[in-house]
Amino acid sequence: MPPGAKKRKAAKKKQQQQEASSPQTNLIPTTNHESREEDDVRIEKEVGLDTDERIEITDSSRDHDKNSSSSSSSSSSDDESSEVKKESGESVSEAVTVSSVPNQPIPIAGDAPFMGSTANVIVESIGLMDSTTPPSDTLISNESSLPKPNEITAQVSLASDEGKQASSSATDSGKKENEGETSTLVPEGSKESETTSSHEEEDPVDKLRYAVLGAGFAGISVAWHLLKDCPKELSLSVDVYDEVGIGGGASGVSGGLLHPYSPKGKLLWHGAECWRECLELLSIAETAAASSSSGAEKGDCNQSFGDFMVRRRGILRPATNAKTLSLMTDNARNCLAGCVVETIDKDAAQSLVPNLCLPLNSAFYLPGAMNVNPQRYLQALFQACQNSARESLGRTNITLVKQSIDNVLELEGEYDAVVICLGSKVNFLPGLTGKLPLRTCRGVITHLQLHESVRGSYPEGGPSILSDAWLAVQGPRDLHMGSTWEWQSRNYSPDVSAEEASRALAELLPKASAVYPDIDKWEFAGARAGLRAMPPVTSHGSLPLLGCIDQLIGAAEGGSCKFWVFGGLGSRGLLYHGWLGKLIAKAVLCCNEELLPSELTSWKMNNRVKS
Repeated sequence: MPPGAKKRKAAKKKQQQQEASSPQTNLIPTTNHESREEDDVRIEKEVGLDTDERIEITDSSRDHDKNSSSSSSSSSSDDESSEVKKESGESVSEAVTVSSVPNQPIPIAGDAPFMGSTANVIVESIGLMDSTTPPSDTLISNESSLPKPNEITAQVSLASDEGKQASSSATDSGKKENEGETSTLVPEGSKESETTSSHEEEDPVDKLRYAVLGAGFAGISVAWHLLKDCPKELSLSVDVYDEVGIGGGASGVSGGLLHPYSPKGKLLWHGAECWRECLELLSIAETAAASSSSGAEKGDCNQSFGDFMVRRRGILRPATNAKTLSLMTDNARNCLAGCVVETIDKDAAQSLVPNLCLPLNSAFYLPGAMNVNPQRYLQALFQACQNSARESLGRTNITLVKQSIDNVLELEGEYDAVVICLGSKVNFLPGLTGKLPLRTCRGVITHLQLHESVRGSYPEGGPSILSDAWLAVQGPRDLHMGSTWEWQSRNYSPDVSAEEASRALAELLPKASAVYPDIDKWEFAGARAGLRAMPPVTSHGSLPLLGCIDQLIGAAEGGSCKFWVFGGLGSRGLLYHGWLGKLIAKAVLCCNEELLPSELTSWKMNNRVKS
């Protein structure tokens, strides 16, 4: 290094720091050589340089001035660029495209607009996104989110209308990102992230796309668990298809009585796991409903009864015959700790529900059981899905599509997987008609109210009642009574005609009054119906059907889409939907059917044997 070079460099750097610290510093290099010579003489005296070294500095400054004024798009000197970048938080190897005018400081991307300034900023993220990616998806909105060195290339241009527009666009996009509206993150370690430093344009990482057909218990549970269990390094988009909306099928009109036991009081297959996961989803839904004043996105079904989501008052089951009493007494000894079964006498039962009739002076009380409003619950759980997608900052996405799918094979190639959760409607899909071992059963649920003129009411803390006809209490003067069983029906309309309602009342009222005589004081207020998909009976009871059905529907071998079914929840959809939705979501994400319990996929083997 020539003698005095270090001193020259230090002196020049000191001068530039002084210039940068002054709010009136001219950012365009001066062309007044006499003024520069005077400055150089001053610097020379400060650091003790001789005349030859001063001339060397002056000549190099003139050359630099000429180069700076010859092109409007050339960059400033290395030392000047370093100073600007150090002040803005960037590393020296990064470059920012700026256009400026004299006597104004240079803002960086993400700063608030400079009031009264004509300085403009144009940030071009070459290599971070291609020409089809919206700028708001990848805009660097603050200093802490600046990319690593060499990820941004720079150009310098004079202030122009185009520059002003770009600056305004960058500022607006930055504001939106800070508000959490739209953002797409590139996972670390992905091909895109690894190649951005090469300044080559790459397509953004494609999202995994899944379609869920049906927005009932099964469909919304699957959607939630797909969003929740998707690996953090992947991006995911879930489209939920339902022509009516959230809870538009049988799920939305179910009785909502939740407990993990069979009619004989025996703990159901994997009842503990199902119960635990169901409680977890209920908590998630209640949290989502409480945090959202606008509520969840609703379908077109607004006939939900009651103003609650979960009514925690327990369930009471009177013993109506000696055989049931003996079986339930034995099974009660092996009850679940989280939902105990207590054997109580007549006095204890009537303290819960006055005038309750107990033929054998005994009843079974499940204080931890509850009554769920299915419409409100499903809407809130979908709201939780939306909240989860927003919190992921663009990594995940969920959309409700109010559209029916007539042929699932039309979705092949569009999605990475399709999960069919259509309940009884699955039997109407081309390619699946008659291929699933499901029976249909239409059930009517009636809505009863106690007129204001009638004295007394159902006790506020009173439990719902399980018997040959169940009573799901909605409030002191509102309850649901159900349900009828019309096998082999193909009517999945929720609407109930006057004739069908009359038949339902004639069937249900005598059964209900046998244990709760005061039901005769209540008036009919309406009825709804749902078409259940009932699975075959196995040694473990009636279990839902799960599994991959590519071969069953004739999907192309080695295709990009896998088809799955989650159906046959029958009358226990509320209990089963949480845990089984979690299992099939994991199987779909891993493309591995072996993650599902063999008891839920054995129906496929039975189908092959029959065929």
